[in-house]
Amino acid sequence: MNEERFAKAFAGGKFRMKKWGRLKIKNELEHLGLTKNCIQRGLKEIELTDYSKTLKELLKKKWGEVKEENPFKKRDKVARFAISKGYEAEMVWEYLRDY
Repeated sequence: MNEERFAKAFAGGKFRMKKWGRLKIKNELEHLGLTKNCIQRGLKEIELTDYSKTLKELLKKKWGEVKEENPFKKRDKVARFAISKGYEAEMVWEYLRDY
């Protein structure tokens, strides 16, 4: 299979099915030995609007699941979860300011 096609399918699939962020997808593709060019093309499969919408939904869902009384600790736990899923920290903290 073509490397570029694989990168596109992998990036799109992991984003849609497992809700992975770009950083985690990029790291996995690098681990698999794909070229930087193929990785960049694969990541272009993820639309920014879909990406931000998915992140917001993920944060909202996790916010409801975390049973923590202290709002600062709760925000930290939710942020660590999203960052571990491969989302950019700046983006995560920007959306968590609303909570």
